[in-house]
Amino acid sequence: MSDLQKEASATLIKAIVAQRSVKTGEEIAEMDKALHTTKAMYLAAMKQTRPGIKEAQLAG
Repeated sequence: MSDLQKEASATLIKAIVAQRSVKTGEEIAEMDKALHTTKAMYLAAMKQTRPGIKEAQLAG
């Protein structure tokens, strides 16, 4: 058993998991914005992709 496992608080872990399980409308809206941003970035990168190009070149 690692030091981290020995020091872990089961009560704290359960509280954090419970807190993360419920999202507010604002949190869902932020997640939706992040999803749309990620999609736009991915599509932009796909349009610039061609054989032989390196990932670092796409990043600019």
